[in-house]
Amino acid sequence: MKSLIFILLISISINSYPDVYGRVCIEKATGRLLEFQQGDALLGTLKQNRTRAGDNPNDIEEKKVTKAEWLAIEDTWITQPAKEKKQQKENQNKIKEDNLRTKLGLTKQDFKDLKEVIN
Repeated sequence: MKSLIFILLISISINSYPDVYGRVCIEKATGRLLEFQQGDALLGTLKQNRTRAGDNPNDIEEKKVTKAEWLAIEDTWITQPAKEKKQQKENQNKIKEDNLRTKLGLTKQDFKDLKEVIN
C-alpha cells in the first residue's frame, strides 16, 4: 500500500508539470539570465543560490521554463552575445591585420600568402 501511494505521488508530481524543461533565475528588471538548472531540485533553489552569492532576493525571480522558453532565453542571453563578441574580435583582428599589412607594404594577396605560410 505504501509503495502504491508513493508511486501515485511521484506520478502526480511528474505529470503536474509535463512541459517543464528546467528552471531559471533571472534579474527582474532586465530579464537577464543569472542561472539555469535542470533536474529535480525544488523551486527556490536557484534563488537561494543567488541570494547566498549576494543578489537581493527582491531583485531576482526563479521560475520553471519549457524547452521553447529556455531556447529563447539561451539565444538572447548566451548565444547572441557570444556571436557578437566573436564578430567584434574578428573586426578588431581585421583592423590590426590591415594596419600591419600597410606597415609592411604588402598587397592583400601577399599578406594572405604570408598568413597561409605562418599558419
